Formats: sequence, structure tokens, C-alpha cells
Amino acid sequence: MKTPKIIIGMLILLGVSTYADNDPAYGFTEAGCQGNWVWVSDWVKLYDLDYDFQSYYLQADGPDHCHPFPEEVIATGTREPSTSTGGGGSSSGGGGGRNNGNSNVPSGNGSVDPAAVFDDEMNEIFKDCWVQQFAPLSEVKNWIGEHTEALWTSAPDAAWSVSHEDHGVNGVVNYNKWKELTAYIFPTEISKTATARGVKFEHMLLYTQMHEYVHLLQWIHDQTDADGIYVPSPYEHFYLEKEDYNIVDKWWRARFGSGPPVLSNANTKNLPRGFRNKRKKYKEYEEKQANGTLTKDDEKEMEELEKWFKDPENLPGLLDGKAGGYDPNLDVECDLGENASE
Repeated sequence: MKTPKIIIGMLILLGVSTYADNDPAYGFTEAGCQGNWVWVSDWVKLYDLDYDFQSYYLQADGPDHCHPFPEEVIATGTREPSTSTGGGGSSSGGGGGRNNGNSNVPSGNGSVDPAAVFDDEMNEIFKDCWVQQFAPLSEVKNWIGEHTEALWTSAPDAAWSVSHEDHGVNGVVNYNKWKELTAYIFPTEISKTATARGVKFEHMLLYTQMHEYVHLLQWIHDQTDADGIYVPSPYEHFYLEKEDYNIVDKWWRARFGSGPPVLSNANTKNLPRGFRNKRKKYKEYEEKQANGTLTKDDEKEMEELEKWFKDPENLPGLLDGKAGGYDPNLDVECDLGENASE
């Protein structure tokens, strides 16, 4: 479950119009809504962050409506939008990892949706609860990532944040220029995924938190670049996802003696056709980039290769159905709070 900055998708109208406050947005450090990103609940807050944003999109518009980041915002909190649509292009949400699922089915069957009251405090309590349960297990405390060689820690140096906006994924890990990692949890999407798959909200929540937790461990272990921030190359995403899905399945079974609420293809997913040749080519471009000999045509080809490596079709992911031995009545023994009960 994969790290970028925020992009603001502008509301482009005929003639002169303005943006309203409280429009959630994503801002990016590179043009075309690429690179590192940050999400904010109000697009104006992008101006309060110490980032050199180059592009953005409003959450309501989506990544296809990418725009150059404006240099100014007027004091009223609104501004005239640019008439340019920018470089365009969509982002996969970065290299931190995304936990995708079937989230196109609305939740709710007459009962209160537990996602509606789920907040940051509940998220921390729930996370701390299962971490305390899992930490003593030999399969957990002795884990070494098969690809990343990451290790377990009960207190990774990272923040957690809950957002109720429509993000299209259950969770994602992000980082910023200050080397700070954040795992974002999206309870509305988790609820939709749980409903679509016929599983309990707290089961899907636990699975999502575990997935993002592993991504945090992967990134923390591999913060070895000169700037102290590990930015995985696009071709690394396949292995990060494969490692993550496999270990979450094993930890779940070790703790509960039954399968998780979803099934992944991480054990059987082979490298997609053409992967090795594309990886070889991308590494050549990385070397040229490091040497300062990368051409404009090379940059364009790198962007195309990056999109291919991050395409969900080329990555391990969730399959239809539940994992073998899933127990729908499982008590995870972590309280969501009485307001979140089904």
C-alpha cells in the first residue's frame, strides 16, 4: 500500500471564477502531479507548508485535472483559477503503498456506519491494541522482510491520520521533506470495501492498518539515501506489495488461527511480462540521471515506465473472495468504541 505531495485539481469554469475554501487537495513537488505529495483538508493550507509545490489537483476533480501550482492566493482565501490545465497525468498515490479494495459499493444496511464516527483517537487506540497483541508472537518479533530485510518494531517513528474524504483506496503511506512518515487511514473507503466483500468493518480496518504498518516498517528500514529519505524506484513497488501482502496474511493467521478477510494474489503473482527489460531500461535512465546526462526524451520515457510499474494491473493486490479459513465471527479484541458498534 504505496508516497507523494498534494495536488490541487482546480475548478475550471467558463469565464472568471474562484475557488472556495475547504476544498481538499493534493499538492506535488513535481510538475504534472508527480513526485512527493501532501494531502490537506483545505487547499489554501498548501500555502502554509514549507514546500516548493509545482502542481496540484482538487480532490473533487481527481488527478486527471492536474494544474500548475499558483504563486499567489488573495487574502480572502479565494483566487482566480488558471485557464491552463497543466501537464495532466494521474498519480498512483506515491511509493508508500496503497491498500486497494472493491470500494464502489455503498455501505449501510439501515445500521450506523462505524466509519462515520471513526477518528484519529479511535485509530490510535485500535492500532495500539492490536500491536500489543501481535508484538510477542515469534512470527512477528522475529520477522525479517524477504525483500527489504525490514524488521518489526512496536513503535515506528511515524504518524497516523484519519480522513473521511473519498480517496478511492483504504490507506496509503506518505512522507515529507522533513523525513516524516505518515500512514493515512480512510474509514469511509474501508467501510465500502467491507460491505462489498461481506466482512466486518473492524476486520477490514485491522487488515488495512496492518498493511500500512508493514509499509512503514519497510520505509523506515530503508531510509538510506543521502537525504535520509528512502524513495523506492518504481520497479521496487512490485516487491514491496508482494512482501506486504504475504506477511500480513502470515501474521493474521499466527494471531487468530484463521485467514484474513480478503484474499491476495501475492503468493502466486508472477512478474508481469516485460518487467525485467523495463527494469533494466529504467536503471539505465537512473544512472544517466545521476550523471546529469538524461535527455528530455529519456525523461519522457522514464515517466511512461514509472506509470507502467505503478499500474495496479502489474502489482500484487486483492482478489475477489475471502482468504481460506476466514472467520466472519472473529473477535479481534480491540474496542472501536460504543458509538462505532454495529
